[in-house]
Amino acid sequence: MATYQDALLAFNTSDGIEKEVFGFKQEIGSIIGNFPSIHSKAHLTVCYIPYKEEYYINTIISFLENRFSDIPPVELNIRGFNYFSQGNNTKTIYAAIESSNSIKMWFNELNKHIKIKSTFTPHVTIARSTDDERHRLLWPKFKNLEFNDSFTPTGITVLVRDSLDTSSTYQFNKFLKFKM
Repeated sequence: MATYQDALLAFNTSDGIEKEVFGFKQEIGSIIGNFPSIHSKAHLTVCYIPYKEEYYINTIISFLENRFSDIPPVELNIRGFNYFSQGNNTKTIYAAIESSNSIKMWFNELNKHIKIKSTFTPHVTIARSTDDERHRLLWPKFKNLEFNDSFTPTGITVLVRDSLDTSSTYQFNKFLKFKM
């Protein structure tokens, strides 16, 4: 029987951003209690690849490993917060990446290498999958809050988990370095 995996491609952030995000998550926890991403390490989510056979994920990783060595790193700027809806009743608050033309072009180039068509918004998750009631408590605190920082990713971290195991957490698989 085939094993199915979800893959997450992400940039590690700087230590400073990680500390800031940890502080935001602790504050959120004091307001609404436990929530799905309270213990997640700060990272910038680039791409989510759901429910693929393990060999497919491994093939993608091998393909990307050769391609990413041609991509130069770029400085990414975090500017404030935003949120998106997930399904009917949940929302995710995230730190937003400043979107200049050069950053859009860089992400478009990255997406060409990934070869997965996606309208995914690169983001640093702050509070994932909060229900509407919790979101209404949190969003007024974040919508005008300043968060300005930057970092330059040196590559992409590939995380995988078992698609069929609901208690499965993402585990490190590989780090794919950019051209330095």
